[in-house]
This record gives sequence, structure tokens and C-alpha cells, in this order.
Amino acid sequence: MPPETTHARATTPPRAAAPPPGRRAGPIPSFGTGPGLFASWLLLLLVALRVQRALQTPPIPIGHGASRALTILFLMGWVFGIFWAILSLPSSARGQGLVMTGPFARVRHPLYAVSLFFLGLLTIASSRSWIVAAAWPLSYALAVFWVRFEEKGLEVRFGDAWRAYARQTPRFLPRPRLRSRPYRSGHAPR
Repeated sequence: MPPETTHARATTPPRAAAPPPGRRAGPIPSFGTGPGLFASWLLLLLVALRVQRALQTPPIPIGHGASRALTILFLMGWVFGIFWAILSLPSSARGQGLVMTGPFARVRHPLYAVSLFFLGLLTIASSRSWIVAAAWPLSYALAVFWVRFEEKGLEVRFGDAWRAYARQTPRFLPRPRLRSRPYRSGHAPR
């Protein structure tokens, strides 16, 4: 039985939320800002590798076998995370409502979060480059930059439901969950 999905219906934004003249309010493209984000990540990686080659810095001191193993492990983590996020977003709900369950209950952008984390580690492990490792925080800054465009569109489309969700749910890094432990006596405090 599939998990229950919480959706917020699109609301008509108030007049103050209307887009500036010359811009039209409408549905967000189904691909969001992903293509621009991934293109900028790829460009950053290529520049970092070029700088690595030009400076001839020594590689990160891990062996080739460990590098391959970590690359495969991070690739598997990325694939698992992507599938979890995609499967948690039913095809009937795509573009129809605001999904706030599954990985979307932990972060607002699970596809970008998984890619940022695992693809970043994957490229560091496979390239064994200090320059690529140093460029990783820049990829986070690029993600924040690109996602703001998508979030503006989501706010226009979903209004108060989006604002409430955005206040409660972090963008990329999930908050640690503190689970309450059952009381040993079996009774809750009064």
C-alpha cells in the first residue's frame, strides 16, 4: 500500500505577490532549476580539474583501490537517494500539489540535496583532488543560488502552504531528529 501523501492545493496568490511587469506567473517547469544547477556544477568541476592540472598539486593520499571503492559507494548512495525521492513523488502528484512526505518531509529539495552530497563526495573520491575538495563548498553556494529561483515560483504558485512548509523544512540539510524514548515506567509525566 503506497504511503499517504500530503498535498497543498495551488492557491491564487494575492495581488502583492503578482510578478513584476513583463514576467508571467505560471506553472514552474517540471524540471525546475535542475539543468542550470547541474550545468554550473559541471562547469565548476571542470574548472577545478583544470586548476588541479595547472598547479600540479599532489593527490589526496588514498590508494586507487580505496578511491574506486568510495566512488562506487557514493554512486550507490546517490542512485538510492534519487530513486527514493522520485518514488516518493507519485507521478499523479507531479506539478499538481506540494508534496511534504517521504524525503520531502526532511528537506525541501531532496534530489538536489542527494546530488550535492553524494556527487560531491563521488567526484572528490574519483579525482583524489584537493582542488575539487576545496571547490565543494562552492557547489553548495551554487545550489542555494539556483534553488532560490525555483522557490520563488513555488511561493507564487502555492502561497501560504509553501511559506509554512519552507519555514518548517530545511532546504538541503535535514535537521537531526530527536526521538522521544518511551518512559521505563510506562507512564508519561503529568
